[in-house]
Parts: sequence; C-alpha cells; structure tokens
Amino acid sequence: MGAKVNGKMVTIGTKLNTGDVCEILTRKNIKPNIKWLEYATTAQTRSKIRKYLREHYKTQLL
Repeated sequence: MGAKVNGKMVTIGTKLNTGDVCEILTRKNIKPNIKWLEYATTAQTRSKIRKYLREHYKTQLL
C-alpha cells in the first residue's frame, strides 16, 4: 500500500498541498491493522478502523 503524489511515489502519511494530484495504491487482500490509527485524521475514520479490529479479533478468539 502506498500513494503517488504528482506522479511520484510517497509514503501514505505524506501531507498534501493545494493542487496536488493524489493516487492511492491498494491491494485486494489488505485488511485494516492497528498501525492505520496513526494515519487516520478524522474521528469517523478511527472509529471505523477500531470497529473492524474489535470485530475481527473477537471472531478470532471464539
């Protein structure tokens, strides 16, 4: 997983400037992990990541 900004590869945590063109690179089998919470900038995003992690780990414990 990564990103391209203005055609150049950058890390996912790179800050964008006005006018930057951003392309998010993904893979089909990637699942959220706890490290994603460091990059999430909104409360809604953090909440959805935590919800997935709770449900995922709960099913693993059963």
